[in-house]
Amino acid sequence: MSARRDAARGRLDSLREGGGAEYDPLGQALIITLLARAEAEDEGVQAILLGRIEARLTTLVSSFRAARAAAHGEIATLVDAAIEPSPAVREALGQGDFAAVRRGVRQLFRAHRDAKKTARVPWIARLRGEARSRDLELSDDVTRGLDALAIEDGSVDRTEVRRAQALGNAMSSALFRESAEGARAELAVARAADNLPDGAGPYNGQVLAAKALSAMAALSPGYVRALIAGLDDLAAMEVLLAPEERKTIKPAKPKKPKKKQGGAAAA
Repeated sequence: MSARRDAARGRLDSLREGGGAEYDPLGQALIITLLARAEAEDEGVQAILLGRIEARLTTLVSSFRAARAAAHGEIATLVDAAIEPSPAVREALGQGDFAAVRRGVRQLFRAHRDAKKTARVPWIARLRGEARSRDLELSDDVTRGLDALAIEDGSVDRTEVRRAQALGNAMSSALFRESAEGARAELAVARAADNLPDGAGPYNGQVLAAKALSAMAALSPGYVRALIAGLDDLAAMEVLLAPEERKTIKPAKPKKPKKKQGGAAAA
């Protein structure tokens, strides 16, 4: 009887070492329990238990081979669809966890299908992150459009690519304007501090204005940017609305009569 028990253990070990370590764990646990029980019984009971063990082993090995062939077939469908099996799927196949193989294959197919419906636009997500980091207020239309597209993960439905690009261009323009206004404001503050008259006292109007501008820039750079931009707009409007100087038209000088020549001159 010990030879039959050893042969049964060998078949079970061969199954586990051949990639079936995780296949039907309950069935394998039952066989191990029956083998342990057979060792403690007399020959008559052992013969009955070993018969059951051998029958279960035969069924287990047969079903394992069929399940492994089916799992290989599912992975072949991935390869045919030009989808690379993930390491998790390959590991599950090697361990005999064919249920995990099926789940992994379905997930890969679903991800592949979803990827065809979306387009990657990560630069738009980066622009929005930059706008948030600067506390830049975008227009209501741009904000609503970005929220509707749910573009945080850097992907968007292919039918919305043009709209996403338009929103990205709007954000890019807003960031550029904000940078340009910031540079102008810093330059204006620096010029105000550098162009002070020589010997100006602490209560000189230009000195006080320069100090106030520097203090505002330290407390609220955004306010200074808005102030300088508003002053620029006012200066531009003043140039546009200024009346044009009319040029005075000088009267033409009268022409001198031409002298007559020839006989008329002689007479």
